[in-house]
Amino acid sequence: MKTELLIITALESELKRETVPSGAEIVYSGIGKINAAVTSLKAIHQFSPRLILNFGAAGKINPEVDGLLEIGRVIQRDMDAEPLAPRGSTLFCIRPTEHLSSGKFICGSGDSFVTAQDPWLQS
Repeated sequence: MKTELLIITALESELKRETVPSGAEIVYSGIGKINAAVTSLKAIHQFSPRLILNFGAAGKINPEVDGLLEIGRVIQRDMDAEPLAPRGSTLFCIRPTEHLSSGKFICGSGDSFVTAQDPWLQS
């Protein structure tokens, strides 16, 4: 089965199936990077989408930022392999730190919750 648009989100409470535009498919991955990765691979294989939209409620550290954002770069905010690799980078891997688009926002992916300001995340 092929679709133009595949929407991936963690929980149905983030985006109800009945609100998805016709012609789009939605899959619910559950919380966490491993769940998201496994679900995404299965959905890509099943639907062969032209475009994928990762949708969800994400924590933020800047209260002035709001709404739907175009992400320009992704960092792994809970990856700290210093001094062997810069914070946010996985050893011997350029993903997911490469630039994705012209978006000006950085998404800090992680399997832990941000509970306090971290100057590194604001750079």
